Amino acid sequence: MKIGVCIKEVADTATKIVISDDGQSIDKTNIKHIINPYDEFALEEALRKKDQDQSVEVITFTVGPKRASETIRKALAMGADRAVFVDDDGIGFNETFMVATLLSKMITAESVDMVFLGKQAVDDDCYQVGPMLAGLLDWPQALNVIALQFEGDRVVATREVEGGRREILALQRPCVVGVTKGINEPRYAALKGIMAAKKKEIKTLLHSDLGVDLGTLQTFHIDAMALPPERGEVKIIEGEPAEQAATLVRLLREEAKVI
Repeated sequence: MKIGVCIKEVADTATKIVISDDGQSIDKTNIKHIINPYDEFALEEALRKKDQDQSVEVITFTVGPKRASETIRKALAMGADRAVFVDDDGIGFNETFMVATLLSKMITAESVDMVFLGKQAVDDDCYQVGPMLAGLLDWPQALNVIALQFEGDRVVATREVEGGRREILALQRPCVVGVTKGINEPRYAALKGIMAAKKKEIKTLLHSDLGVDLGTLQTFHIDAMALPPERGEVKIIEGEPAEQAATLVRLLREEAKVI
C-alpha cells in the first residue's frame, strides 16, 4: 500500500512576522521554517501504519520554494520513504486551489492508496486544501480526524464536530484524511534517520512537468498586507460588582461611545 502525506513548509509559530516594503508579502529574512505542525500529525499516522506493515510505502508531497527541500528532509528523517516536490520559486503567492491542483496531479501520478494531511496550515489557516484535494481526486474525505482504524479496504475515522461532539465515518480507500492535534504524538528524528534521509529520493518537478497551466488557477491577488492593530490602553475597573457595572456602562457610553 502507498500512503501519501501532504507536507507544507510554514514559518515557525514563534516567528515575529514583518511585512515587506512592497506591502504585499511577508519579509522572509531570518524566518525559521518548519513542517506545518498538523502535517506532522499526518506524517506520524502514516508512519505508524508503516511500523505495523513494512510493505507500506510513505511518500510525501510538497508544493513550495527551493528551501522547502530542507523541511522535506526532516520528514524523510522521521521515516518517510521518498518525496515528490513541486518547486514553485518564481510563481509568487500560491492560493489554495493552485496548491490542491498540483498536489492532485502528483498524487495521481504516484497511484497512492490514500492521503493524509493536516486539517489546515498554521500560516494562512484556510482549511481548504484538504477538501479541494478530495474533490479534485473524487475521493471520500474525513477532516478534523482524531482517531483512525484500518479495516481491510476501508478506514474508520473519528472526527471532532461542533459542540464537542464526535462523528464516526467509514471511508473506502482511496480516500483523503485530514488529521488534527490529539490523534498522536509525532516522533523525533533519530540520528540513524537523519543520516538515512540524505540518501532518500526527493523528486523535484516544475508545474509544467505536471501539465498545469497556472494562468487558469490564479483567481485572485493580494492588494495589501497589514499587521493587526496594536491593542489599546487597558483599564482595570475596581470596586464592588455593582460599582464596576455602573462604571463599565459609563465608560462604554462616554469614552468608547458604543452604547
